[in-house]
Amino acid sequence: MEGNSSIDYRKFFVQPTFKNEVIDISKFLYNGKCQDIFRYKPNNKRDLVFWAMYFKSQDMWIKQRETIVKTMSILKSGIPNVKKVLVLYGEAPNGFVELMKSFNVDVIRRKKELKYNQVCNAAVYRFFELLEYLNQHGGEFDRVAITDFRDVMWFADGFATIRPDELVLTNECSGKGNGTIQCIDYTQKLNYKWFVNTFGKGLANQLRKERKRIVNVGIVIGNVQKVKRYCELFKQHCPKDKIEKWGTDQALNNYLYYTHRLDELNVTIETISQRIGFDVMDGCILDKRNKVLIERNSLCSPVLRHKLTGYLKI
Repeated sequence: MEGNSSIDYRKFFVQPTFKNEVIDISKFLYNGKCQDIFRYKPNNKRDLVFWAMYFKSQDMWIKQRETIVKTMSILKSGIPNVKKVLVLYGEAPNGFVELMKSFNVDVIRRKKELKYNQVCNAAVYRFFELLEYLNQHGGEFDRVAITDFRDVMWFADGFATIRPDELVLTNECSGKGNGTIQCIDYTQKLNYKWFVNTFGKGLANQLRKERKRIVNVGIVIGNVQKVKRYCELFKQHCPKDKIEKWGTDQALNNYLYYTHRLDELNVTIETISQRIGFDVMDGCILDKRNKVLIERNSLCSPVLRHKLTGYLKI
């Protein structure tokens, strides 16, 4: 139920229907106790999913096309009623805009003068773009998700799992069964390097010493006003000379969290759960016979997942 409403939104849950040679979401485990998380309004036109992309080459698009089609098809099945907006920087690869239109994605063109193989860090610019978009259209939405484009899987209605006043970020954790989890922290060299490159060694060394968990920037989802405020803080604290450096978005996300800039937003940090997770460490079981994914701790099927790489090719 949502807020003080007496409506039990769980009964409005619609089982998604996407299937391919590996998974069949029509059989995913979203009934019984596994339906309990769908307790808020189902996805609708007042929900927004927002992305940004820059293709460095036509070949990059060709290599990613199959994955993008798959991701968008899963999203269309899982959250069919949402507004979808993508900011595209630079040149439009052959067929890309047409493909996006076929999935009812509004494409906003930026920096059209950029040619292939130039520098454009869309991973940072996306938050600036979303802030501008919400300044103009924020009144049209209640919930917003800004995510990575190619590898975030909306298996089912992730919006229906979000409280009306909630803002959710994720750690980089995977369930290992029996309620245990495994998480990536700042002893990992890549994230440590990104933080040092963006904010210097002082705080980076402290995060590493205290083994603080990585807060992933690939899914930011929740209340529209909280997402907008997150974008304001992101823009305010983004080092202007680091915008084009890869990893700045992730480093800045952690800087905002661990320096308590996000405290005003009462952020929910999801480690790993049925509803949301950044999963690169085998956190799901694939029932190959039934083509069903099962999250190891909840024993329900996952709803919204980032990555799922390294052990499962969907």
